[in-house]
Amino acid sequence: MSDTPLVSVIVPAYNGERHIRQCVESVLAQTLADFELICVNDGSTDGTGSLLDDMAARDDRMRVIHQENKGEGAARNAGLDVARGRYLAFFDADDFTEPQLLEKAVRRAEETGADVVAYRVDSYNDETGETLPMPWSLDADAFPADRVSSPGDNPDKLFYAFQNWTWNKLFRSSFVQASGLRFHEVQRSADLYFVCCALAQAGRVATVDEVLYHYRVNNPNSNIATNERAPLDFYRSFVAVKQHLENVGRFAAVERGFKNWAAESVLYNLCSLKARGAFEELRREMQQRGCVELGLDAMKKAEFFDPRTYDQVRHLLCDDADDFLFFLLRETNRRMEEQKNDALRAWREVEELRASKTYRVGEAVLKPAKKILGR
Repeated sequence: MSDTPLVSVIVPAYNGERHIRQCVESVLAQTLADFELICVNDGSTDGTGSLLDDMAARDDRMRVIHQENKGEGAARNAGLDVARGRYLAFFDADDFTEPQLLEKAVRRAEETGADVVAYRVDSYNDETGETLPMPWSLDADAFPADRVSSPGDNPDKLFYAFQNWTWNKLFRSSFVQASGLRFHEVQRSADLYFVCCALAQAGRVATVDEVLYHYRVNNPNSNIATNERAPLDFYRSFVAVKQHLENVGRFAAVERGFKNWAAESVLYNLCSLKARGAFEELRREMQQRGCVELGLDAMKKAEFFDPRTYDQVRHLLCDDADDFLFFLLRETNRRMEEQKNDALRAWREVEELRASKTYRVGEAVLKPAKKILGR
């Protein structure tokens, strides 16, 4: 490995012994060989640390940092402090990659001079082994893969198009350093601050329209599965993003997209919490201070991409806890009814197609071939 590798891959790990080997092996198997892998053992109490040390002893591209448990953001910053690569990639310890991820992302960055390169992700179900697409991981309509974009090309869709994740992106190190970007040191949503600030400040953004990363779902040890422990962390990260972008003069350009993204994230987090205490802590904080700090209280209905989000924010601001829960229940029932009606319409369209003359003629034409094939 050279003193200045092409890519630094940073992987924070906390009690990840079940999946960390698959993650590390997928990185070490990359077709692009010029990289360093920095694993940060964030105070694990299982065998993660010794497992990482054993793997590092067999491959000099890999090194391990051991620290007291400080959270995902602090662990990523520890890796960032010692990274030497021209580019930076941040993966999660329970996920795994395609062998050509680094090669394809770096090639795109070199071709375009992009500060950020994004690529597609799919989900891998830890319980069933099923892989499913995640089309929202990259919006190729908003930022087409055949051209280089800037944040100003589609500011309303900037955060929606690429999500808050680090693991579906490659970052140019010199850009990260010049922008003073660090990870917000919180227990949850540590990526949000780094990614949103990077996207808003990037000079150029490019994409690779391929699935290069596999995101593990239904893992009980993931941060997503334990969000009741720190229900306000994501909101604090949004506030920090807003303050940073205001300080560097970039907030006005992305304000509408940011506020819509923040509003939808608040509502999503409220609905995803399973503990009443965590729900009430977040609801009360948003009603008393949060919506004002994020600028959601002053938004007009026309500023929302979806008018239903406006209604939800108004209820969040005005309702007490019981009324707001009842409102959310009504909203859930309404969405279920819409989905049922959509399914019914689709079924009717299929039945109408089956009853059509064109379909019957097609079946008659294909019948001999189906008989030969035994269908």
